[in-house]
Amino acid sequence: MTTILPKADLVELTGYHLAAKQKNVLDQLGIPYKEVSGRPIVLSEHVTAWVEGRKIKKSVEPDFSMVR
Repeated sequence: MTTILPKADLVELTGYHLAAKQKNVLDQLGIPYKEVSGRPIVLSEHVTAWVEGRKIKKSVEPDFSMVR
């Protein structure tokens, strides 16, 4: 099961409490995230991959545009 990085860990990783600054740091580090209500949501596995120097796989979402 994939877990979301806790807010306290996101602050420790980025060094910021402000969402805009957190997103800037995540962008610079190449760690993918989704925005929910303006805040970055990061998967713990993406941070682990980044720390280990592994390529981070972005999640692929299905294309529902073809579903009727």
